[in-house]
Amino acid sequence: MKIRITDTTEWVANGITLNSLEIFIQVTSPDGNIFHPINLSFPDIDPDVSLSVEFTCPNDAQGNPQTGDYLVLEYAESSIGPSTYTTTNVAHNLCTDYPTLCIQDVPDCIYMFLTVRDVTPWATNGFTVDSRTFTLYYPQGAGPSPITTVSDTITTPDLWTGGAYTAVLEVTVTNGNYTTSLVYRKNFEANCMSGADLCTLVCVLNKVHLQTESRNLTVAADAESRYSKMVDLMTHITAAAKCGMGTQLDNLLDDFYTLGGATRNCDCGCTDSSGPTVLVPIHPGGGGSVVQIIVAAGPGISVAYNSGTATYTVSMSAANVALLASLYNTVVAAGTGITVTSVTVGIETTYTVAVTDPVKDSIKWTQKFEPRTGLSGGSMSSVVVVGTTFANGPVTISPSTNNFYSLSGFVASGTPLFHVKMEIRSIELTPAFVGPLRYYRTIDIQQFYDPYASNPTSFLFGFVDSNMQARSLAWFSTYLQSFEVDFEIEKIN
Repeated sequence: MKIRITDTTEWVANGITLNSLEIFIQVTSPDGNIFHPINLSFPDIDPDVSLSVEFTCPNDAQGNPQTGDYLVLEYAESSIGPSTYTTTNVAHNLCTDYPTLCIQDVPDCIYMFLTVRDVTPWATNGFTVDSRTFTLYYPQGAGPSPITTVSDTITTPDLWTGGAYTAVLEVTVTNGNYTTSLVYRKNFEANCMSGADLCTLVCVLNKVHLQTESRNLTVAADAESRYSKMVDLMTHITAAAKCGMGTQLDNLLDDFYTLGGATRNCDCGCTDSSGPTVLVPIHPGGGGSVVQIIVAAGPGISVAYNSGTATYTVSMSAANVALLASLYNTVVAAGTGITVTSVTVGIETTYTVAVTDPVKDSIKWTQKFEPRTGLSGGSMSSVVVVGTTFANGPVTISPSTNNFYSLSGFVASGTPLFHVKMEIRSIELTPAFVGPLRYYRTIDIQQFYDPYASNPTSFLFGFVDSNMQARSLAWFSTYLQSFEVDFEIEKIN
């Protein structure tokens, strides 16, 4: 561990140039010894080059760097102004409260992978981690290369037994004005049972079982007692291995081998190899392959893991639950003049809706007539157009021969054949003279086709009396103030 001393005096602000200055440092260690005395022949700091100097801290009796109060005395000489400057001893505490460095290793004996973490409480103790290099070395003789990261966690894709892992943590931490680099090393074994371990247990158990068949009743009774205890221990050993309880697993294995009259790592004829062995996870994989199952949350899905019971709880968000509750089956039914066909591909069904009796192009409107003012007094209202054949007004009504009227301007494009419906309504009777009303006149409307027209865009109509004789509007003006005609024209081709 090193101590860095930096001079922060405002020399230039006080008229002292840095190239005229030399600084000498004396440092007294926490045990009271001056381990770096002032030597006026060799300045420790040349301010014109650097304002800092580093010293290696002395070790204590155990070989560790001394921590505690270091006394620093500064002496400066300058060729400008007062020749010397001396500061009194200043105590600097070099962090006697370093947290205990801790590397946690957690083997997963079900899915067979290893997690190693730096769980040192740096922040809790006021330290900031400036840099970290975390390396995990596999047991000697194992195949994989070391894993190195700058984070606080290493997760392996597999798990090996039969040798010790080595985790090396190199950190640089800062607390206040002090920055320290530390290296911590931990050796540990993955306390899980491999297939070879289990096979060895079975071999030892088989040998004890054979002893239960001895003709020597004393030997047989003793073997039966030990065999029963060993069977119970195997259940306990398997559970401890699955839970990663390393210390308890070691103790149970010692008891098992003692009852079986064997020693750990004995050759029971169940294995023909030695050294590190990759462990096979207790889930589908086969062929010695390693499969790591990760249950990850997705949009609207949350996952909670209970490591005590190895239970994954998958739940949906409240919004998704509400959405599912609102879903219902959709039935697309054909109506009059409509057909529905469907095609299903996978989980997607496409419905095609077709009209078998399509709506025809048409136009309808209401035309008001005022016999006493002639055609100029009429108006067009309530126009409804379907399709593109007919125009949205205004129409043209003009006198023709024999008291007929011609209606045109209702076709937008082409020369379609069409059917016309007309109906008179809203007749307003107001006599045009004063006196008794002795006579009345009926009115109706009739369409007349021009037999000489080819693909007409107009048609003739007339107002007829009770004798079905066409009359002019003026003829009805004696009694009628106004009336309305509902026109409806429908394309038929």
